[in-house]
Amino acid sequence: MRSPISALVLVLALIPSAARADITIPMTYGGAFLRVDPVDSAGPPLIVTLADHGLAPGFAIRLTALGDFHNGVSGDQFAAMIAVFSSSATVLDDAQPDRVPDALDAGIYATSGVTCPSNLPTNIPFDFVVRATSTDVTIPAGATHLFVQANECYFVDNSDPDGDYALGIAVLSTADVPGAHEPGLALLAPWPNPGSSRVTLPFSLAVPGRVTLALHSVDGRRVRVLLDGEFGAGRHQAAWDATDDRGARVPNGIYFARLSTPAGSVERKLVVAR
Repeated sequence: MRSPISALVLVLALIPSAARADITIPMTYGGAFLRVDPVDSAGPPLIVTLADHGLAPGFAIRLTALGDFHNGVSGDQFAAMIAVFSSSATVLDDAQPDRVPDALDAGIYATSGVTCPSNLPTNIPFDFVVRATSTDVTIPAGATHLFVQANECYFVDNSDPDGDYALGIAVLSTADVPGAHEPGLALLAPWPNPGSSRVTLPFSLAVPGRVTLALHSVDGRRVRVLLDGEFGAGRHQAAWDATDDRGARVPNGIYFARLSTPAGSVERKLVVAR
């Protein structure tokens, strides 16, 4: 028996509106877009072409892991999946640590984990977990495809005896989640989230300007200023070591990263857990 990849998940809460009929797509329980162990054997992942199902960037959708698969002859039964949006259908060689070069940030995060049994790391920052209890997400700008695989690290002995393993998709809304982005300003998903000792905070600017990036507690108190200065247009990132402005470790809990420019500000929620 082999354990599935552990995942740390941040889910954006969406308020469902009238959803159309569910889309059900049979899953490949032996395919992967993550790195594959040299002693393992995996086929291609499920690649969903969004336009084929009437889906487009900005749609709020509900993804559900339906049915289950067996991870070995005498193994346990699992349902969860790992997914990532991409701006292309490109998947690199299965020995590469990052096989999805055009992966896109959808605002929720999962740890890709390692292969089995050689423990080789994988590295796709923007993948996320699709749960049997459903995962709500907004299709990010530029997305044309959704890659999906079983939440597993060893594939050759997987099976689906009753043939019920499938991905469910329902459209919740055709409007983006408000507040995630401002024109010309984006604070992307922190990772890992939850984090313990180092959290990366990527952001992008359409035009150069002054930027302040600060962490706040749930009561609005400023905990740490990470950046305060001039930055050029493009993508940048900062790292937070879960300490305050005095260098003391912050307590476990919920914090908000706030990115501010003269054009406006955006926030992301993150969790510190040890």
